Amino acid sequence: MISTDKAVNPRSVMGASKRVAELALLRMSDSKAGITSTKMNAVRLGNVLGSHGSVGPLFQQQIQRGGPVTLTHAEASRYFLMLSETVELIMAAAALDDSGSIFIPKMCEPVICGRGAATIERRAALPRDWSEV
Repeated sequence: MISTDKAVNPRSVMGASKRVAELALLRMSDSKAGITSTKMNAVRLGNVLGSHGSVGPLFQQQIQRGGPVTLTHAEASRYFLMLSETVELIMAAAALDDSGSIFIPKMCEPVICGRGAATIERRAALPRDWSEV
């Protein structure tokens, strides 16, 4: 199962539903419960760059439309993974001879969204005050 870092302390329906799904997976994969012999694991991911719903494509669209790059909060931070890293993590979790686990990859430091937007603006040669919070 592909889960999300939002399942840690759910504050939205998506995070809560992912957490419920994780708990169901753990319960169903419990060999003592005798529910199934299928091996099941979950992998918790952060933001996958280039995926549907990632801020990268959203920022790109906003730049192509002439801006501004919008942020919920300049100091908000997010963890990012490259698509290739994500595929490797999922394949590694699937290959493990374990069941009933939630795999949480070690991620780099979180990116402050305001700084990320400023970097994108610089690379697009846009004025520094171009983003809106």
